[in-house]
Amino acid sequence: MAKRWQILVVFTIFSLTACGSDGDNNSDSSIDASDADSDTDTDSDSDSDSDSDSDGDTDADGDSDSDGDSDSDGDSDADGDSDADGDSDDDTDSDGDSDADTDTATGALTDSASEADTKPVFHLFLLFGQSNMYGYADNIEQVDREENPRVKVLGFDDCSATGRIYNKWDIAQPPLHACWVNGIGIGDHFGKTMIDAYPEKDSIGLIPCAIPGAGIDLFRKDVTASNRGDFFIPPDDHWGGAYEWMIVRAKLALESGGVIDGIIFHQGESDNGNPGWPDKVKEIVADIKADLGLDDLPFVAGELLYGDSGSNGHNKYVNQLPDIIPNTHVVSAGGLDGVDMFHFTPESYRTFGKRYGEAMISALGI
Repeated sequence: MAKRWQILVVFTIFSLTACGSDGDNNSDSSIDASDADSDTDTDSDSDSDSDSDSDGDTDADGDSDSDGDSDSDGDSDADGDSDADGDSDDDTDSDGDSDADTDTATGALTDSASEADTKPVFHLFLLFGQSNMYGYADNIEQVDREENPRVKVLGFDDCSATGRIYNKWDIAQPPLHACWVNGIGIGDHFGKTMIDAYPEKDSIGLIPCAIPGAGIDLFRKDVTASNRGDFFIPPDDHWGGAYEWMIVRAKLALESGGVIDGIIFHQGESDNGNPGWPDKVKEIVADIKADLGLDDLPFVAGELLYGDSGSNGHNKYVNQLPDIIPNTHVVSAGGLDGVDMFHFTPESYRTFGKRYGEAMISALGI
């Protein structure tokens, strides 16, 4: 009896070994769904690949792809995205957008610089001179009153007619200078021309600093004009001269976040025929740039009214300015009409202002 049990045990062991059974009554030569690792290979894991992990691929990195790294993004790096740049997004840089933020100059432009290029800019222009820049009285027409909210003016005085306040920004409309003049000058249509040249996100600010009848000495630094008492400088006439007043207003405009792009100037009738005038203008422009920390920005001056006027001969001095002042441009008054010997007609102010704007646009390269 004992011998028969021994024979049965041996036969059972031989049968199990010969049939290759894995304990689930199925042969390993077929796809086996009930064995320990549920696959058809011999690596003792739970997938059907030939490695030692259970991720379902053909490598041993522990992920679900075959790229040889430890992530499942389908590339050859371990950053968790679908590209090979070594960061955590789907582009070629690390900022989460779809560009590489590089240019041909540096090869490594940052997103912050790119974003800075798209920020709105407040472009400032300093306006000074005498009556033609200031404005001729009571010459405003409806076309001049059209406002653009992107064109601002720094209040010249407190004006109940416009609601404007001294040294506060407001939407530009005539008068840009003193409330009493109720007229347009060169600056009005200069501003209307300039704004069309800038991106729609940008705005401009006009800083009016003209004084009617003023000679050039009133605008010189540390100089008291011999006829200083003939002129009123806002807001309370305490200034020694117009230069210091201009600088204070320009600095105020800069503090409001603006950038001075250029200066426009119209003066000369009170200095008609003075050969020393060009050098005085040169001195003023150099002082303005130095005191405001400005680079070589454009300075645009205009000729005086042509015709049988007492100041017509002064244009030869106006046209000397580009020879002695860097980045200076002269605007022709040719073909413009006057209401008297010195002042332009409303239509000529519009044309002249546009010419100033076109000269400034050209000088700025915009």
